[in-house]
Amino acid sequence: MVYDYIIRNGIVIDFQRNQFYKKDLYLVKGRIVEGDPSADGAEIIDAEGKYVLPGLIDMHAHYFYGGNNLGINADILCPSQGITTSIDAGSTGTMNFDAFYRNGMLDSMTEIKAYINLIPEGVKAGYKRGECCDPDDMDCDQILAFFKKYPHAIKGLKLRIAEETTKGFGLEPLEKAVQIAEKIRWEGYPCVLAVHCANLPEDAPISGILQLLKPGDSYTHLYQNLGETIFDSDRKVRKELRDARKRGILFETGNGSIHWSIPNLTDAYKDGFFPDIISSDAVLQFIWKKPSFGLLHAMNTSLLCGMDELSIMKAVTYAPARALDMADEIGTLENGTRADVAIFDIFPCKQEFFDRFGNRKESERVFVPLMTLREGKPVFRQSFF
Repeated sequence: MVYDYIIRNGIVIDFQRNQFYKKDLYLVKGRIVEGDPSADGAEIIDAEGKYVLPGLIDMHAHYFYGGNNLGINADILCPSQGITTSIDAGSTGTMNFDAFYRNGMLDSMTEIKAYINLIPEGVKAGYKRGECCDPDDMDCDQILAFFKKYPHAIKGLKLRIAEETTKGFGLEPLEKAVQIAEKIRWEGYPCVLAVHCANLPEDAPISGILQLLKPGDSYTHLYQNLGETIFDSDRKVRKELRDARKRGILFETGNGSIHWSIPNLTDAYKDGFFPDIISSDAVLQFIWKKPSFGLLHAMNTSLLCGMDELSIMKAVTYAPARALDMADEIGTLENGTRADVAIFDIFPCKQEFFDRFGNRKESERVFVPLMTLREGKPVFRQSFF
């Protein structure tokens, strides 16, 4: 048998056992298959000493390109960072999801899934007043109808709790969101409830949010620096977050440009509180701009601040695939899964990183993407690889 591609000598990771091993991958018709070491491939890719990962999954970005002020063209950003699947985190609601699906998701080389916003018009960021998260505007029947219409595309719900969106409503928007998510799951649809937790109003404290979230829900912008944070007065991660993790709540970075700081990452990591999922919260205004421009940058800031390489790689592959109920298709390199592959190296590098709050720190090494294959076809390759 002649394979489309054979990736030889790469370092592959068993994320369930947290073990590295050397393995050849055989790609045929967009799938990973059992291979014959003596067989030929249309192209041999020598990955000696490189990390061969499942295609990365960015669980939080915005792709309603041309539809709002946040949306990025996914194919400009994702392939060069090793990303093959990404979640649009609530850019659209029931008023405009159809347009996003037709004009953003269907024609994208990058696989885009979506959370549908609980507010009909979707996210409205970058203004003094964001989307108004009035629970009376959250129509369970309308939202459920979209899950039924697009079961392959919609993976959850998005709610933004912030001073500019929920002040005056307290925890009522989240209570309504949890009820809707439970109804959708009861109907048989996987549904992550992803909750933006940054610049929180006084009537929606972290403790109250965590009490309402259910196992599998995602607390996003974990290391943000505005208003109430995850730290106590001694700069230790608060007990209620550890308790919530034991209950199955997922914690996600959602870096964005402003939702992280070097001290917050460093102190939380020293305290042993790492994210389950690393995500970018990439938006148009900051594409390719420092201090944060995508998932690759978020991975490198976590490396800079003390998270180990294997845990970082798991947090952008296997962990989000499981959270999205897609681990039988992506997030691993098992035989029969889709041939979405990202080849990476870790280079020694003295590079100064900085955040939006004036903090700076020099790196010792960085993740460098070398090649990306989407459904078994190359979509990015470094010139020197």
